[in-house]
Amino acid sequence: MEKEQVTEPTVLYSKIRGLSRWEVRWLQCALENAHFSKDPSTKCGAVIVDPCGKRRVSEGYNGFPKTIADTKERIGDRDFKYSAVIHAEMNAILAAKCDLHDHMLFVSGPPCDRCSAHIVQTGISRVAWLSPTQDYWDRWEESCLFGRHLMDEADIMMMEVLP
Repeated sequence: MEKEQVTEPTVLYSKIRGLSRWEVRWLQCALENAHFSKDPSTKCGAVIVDPCGKRRVSEGYNGFPKTIADTKERIGDRDFKYSAVIHAEMNAILAAKCDLHDHMLFVSGPPCDRCSAHIVQTGISRVAWLSPTQDYWDRWEESCLFGRHLMDEADIMMMEVLP
């Protein structure tokens, strides 16, 4: 079994200029959460942080709802997977135990249109994500662009971070 490589926070920090140490930490946490996803094609993680930016409120990764078996067969069945998977952003929103107005969301990739609508609805005021790979962008471009449109209309501050 091959061990997954995890980028150390100091390495990530040294590559990203213009971000605070805390912002880098939260992006690193989102990346670490992504490793929990069993979906081999789209591993995504998210972290919600309080308005001060120094306390984690919630986190999530993409996967099936709790109590739903995530077998290899189901993960390999594209139609089943797309219908059943809860995205990282939604898992983080659902797991939060407080009002998310003015909170910040850090994601390992850009939010899709479905997640963006929920982000707007919760009152999250700032979203930062790591720039997507070409493979991710090829599959999710249309959805992510519409999601950006929704967040822009809601005056959510957005930041795409180039590693």
